[in-house]
Amino acid sequence: MPTKPKKIFLIVGTRPEFIKLAPLYLKMKELDLKPYWVQTNQHKELIEDLKDFWDIYPDFEFNLENKDLSLAELSSKLLLESSLLFETEKPDLVIVQGDTLSAAEAARAAFYLKAKQNIEIAHVEAGIRTTNILSPFPEEFNRRTISEIADYHFCPSEISFKTLCKEKNINSAYAGEANIYLTGNTGIDALLLVKKKIKAKLGSERDKYILITSHRKENLVNGMQIKLCEVIYKILKTFKEEQSLTRNPKFLVSLHSNPLAQKNFLDLNSKLNSENIEGLELINSCAYPEFIKLMSNSLFIITDSGGIQEEAPYLNKFALILREEIEREEVYLFEQAEKLINNSQEIEEMVLRRLKISKKSKAQEYEIQESSKFYGNGTSSELICNKFIP
Repeated sequence: MPTKPKKIFLIVGTRPEFIKLAPLYLKMKELDLKPYWVQTNQHKELIEDLKDFWDIYPDFEFNLENKDLSLAELSSKLLLESSLLFETEKPDLVIVQGDTLSAAEAARAAFYLKAKQNIEIAHVEAGIRTTNILSPFPEEFNRRTISEIADYHFCPSEISFKTLCKEKNINSAYAGEANIYLTGNTGIDALLLVKKKIKAKLGSERDKYILITSHRKENLVNGMQIKLCEVIYKILKTFKEEQSLTRNPKFLVSLHSNPLAQKNFLDLNSKLNSENIEGLELINSCAYPEFIKLMSNSLFIITDSGGIQEEAPYLNKFALILREEIEREEVYLFEQAEKLINNSQEIEEMVLRRLKISKKSKAQEYEIQESSKFYGNGTSSELICNKFIP
């Protein structure tokens, strides 16, 4: 059983880490568990709005400029900064989340100081796996590495819990003895907190667009993103030409900050404008609560984001997933999502089929079925905190 640490560092480098660790940090403060917010600034510009929304500001901040750095350069800087901070400030517990370089290198820094300072490592969102260490890259390698050196493993779902137990050759009935726990997903804690805040602000006109996000390098390399753009063009062009069909569907693309992830959508927008074809809207990435509203008011979602896969079922939204490998099996087993095939015709058929289904479904919000609450009920942060309260 974990003992109560005197000084806890939560490591935050990216936007998803901020969102998923914010409710845990706030719950720790509420329970007087002495949390400290460590911001690595891996994605500094993408988390500025989250600070004010959650009223969380860094206790420690890395002097990191993440521009045009190779994975090796970024990893080495994160490892060095983490090591220097831990040696100076001497935390008892370092909490990392997910599979980012910030998480992996902070965990490694704590591990390297194990003999000297006996820093313990806790991994939030443990046990998620694909069958291919190269996909997603380098995230799959990062999370497997963290699992090797973490002292505490907090799994977001029953599948991830059983996966980690099997990986470590532990009977799941005795997982607690190895500090492996099924806690649910702290990202759902965040989502439900935000949903409660913005519920009164949700628009009255619902279900008018298909929401799209795409940023992963794999989809730029394998051509899936450009195939999606080709499909959008074909659908919108067909709707325009066939006067007998109903009003054009609308595709709303939330652009990632990476110019490479934007290019195909910008090119598509230019082509549609040149032919006077309506139905595509591009927006820059927006604040977290605003994006929750975008998801809530969509017909369905097309995405390659892991976090959105988890959030969509809790907003009663179906997701079509742009990924080579899947690691969140729950959404597929409970028929909350489908994986898109890397083929233009298949993508078109799946999008049109989902469009037809979505327009027939009820627009009003409804309660999530108990069988679909596979990432918990919004109490994951409390369950994790309880492990450190004697």
